[in-house]
Amino acid sequence: MVHFWRYSTPFHLDLHIRTLIPFLILWFTWTQRNAAKYRGVSFSTDGIILEVQRHLRTLYAARTLTSTQWKGDLHQASVMGFIFPQQVPRAFALGTGTSVLAELTAVWRGMELALTHGLAPLVVEMDATTVISLLKSRASRKWEVQHLIMRIVCLQQLLVADVQHVFREANGAADHLAKEVAFLQLTRVLHRDDITGVLRGILCLDRQGVPHLHRG
Repeated sequence: MVHFWRYSTPFHLDLHIRTLIPFLILWFTWTQRNAAKYRGVSFSTDGIILEVQRHLRTLYAARTLTSTQWKGDLHQASVMGFIFPQQVPRAFALGTGTSVLAELTAVWRGMELALTHGLAPLVVEMDATTVISLLKSRASRKWEVQHLIMRIVCLQQLLVADVQHVFREANGAADHLAKEVAFLQLTRVLHRDDITGVLRGILCLDRQGVPHLHRG
């Protein structure tokens, strides 16, 4: 139950209020059950709610419950993925979250899109060395990261996909769109006619093997 609740939003913190409250409810349900069974104390839902509220007030007073636990990770990262099937690029936005989760989600969503459109074998290029190391090791101590890694590994086998590192200068199109959608909840497939302006120029340079230079 807690697993599905935890995954009902794309990104989350381990101590986010959405994760913390279900655990508190389960914990105080368990303690109330034991009190009723072994000490004859009356079991009530109101008692559980009061205990959860009291515990939250205690955490807040001790300053271990902050605005981050209510609003999410304030150090957010956005990401945009690109797929190039036969010179017709497709793009998709992923919203915001921690950088590792955002990058892994980009790879996962991109591979799912490639599988849907029958694009295989596949070469995945990214500038996140940490994520590439995680995919090679296939292991992480964080279970939400491990969950994404295993999904990607399965898709790698289906698509015969090779994940490669490229420098940031060679990843200009995805980087440009990531900045554009940093605070937008946008998910759509962009076709050739939808791509104009600076982005089209970056794609032309990329197709010719010329890197897009960033201003410092």
